[in-house]
Amino acid sequence: MTDTSTKVKIDDCWNQIGVWGDTTNRCPRLEEVIHCRNCDIYSAAGKIVLERRLPEQYQDQWAKVYSESKDENISGTESITIFRLGDEWMALPTNIIEEITDISTIHSLPHKKSKIVRGLMNLRGQMSICVSLGHLMDIGKTEKIKSTDSRNRTYERMIAIKHNGSSFVFLVSEVRSTYRYRPDELKEAPSTLKGAFTRGIISWKGHEISCLDTELLFYTLRNKLA
Repeated sequence: MTDTSTKVKIDDCWNQIGVWGDTTNRCPRLEEVIHCRNCDIYSAAGKIVLERRLPEQYQDQWAKVYSESKDENISGTESITIFRLGDEWMALPTNIIEEITDISTIHSLPHKKSKIVRGLMNLRGQMSICVSLGHLMDIGKTEKIKSTDSRNRTYERMIAIKHNGSSFVFLVSEVRSTYRYRPDELKEAPSTLKGAFTRGIISWKGHEISCLDTELLFYTLRNKLA
């Protein structure tokens, strides 16, 4: 859950009259700077966002994650990163995850036909394709958890993944932990729509975690862009 007290108000003219905005009512400064990234207004806005105050209890939440006992890198085990999408618990191999970050602005694409492709997102100066795993797997949004207890608060995150030259970003309800499991812990996946992308199920802290099939996931997402 994002903390609204940390949101900053900026004049996002680049989305209105800049390169990502109205093509008919363009900013006159574009003739000089060529692209909004070269404009001092865009740079100043980025500085404001980067220097904003951290969300309430943000540090406490991540301190708890880092303080948890970590599994040793035991030979023959695989590392996964566990996250929640709606009410579904899922995991992807840790080695394909490039970054986990706060929610950022998603720039919509003109004439996009698929609901799976949400748009473009600026990630460390690079434009990345943002997709919706919820639409891909037919998973609806769940009600946000509201709690005054910092131990029970959750924060939505963006996860950037990369595999065999393809990269995507997607939104999740929360990121929970990394976990190492043995191959014999992996149980057969159910034959459901969600299970179509699942190569197996593991049990973790009372949750059934769907370990997603990396090859099938990326293959499907690439086809949706074709």
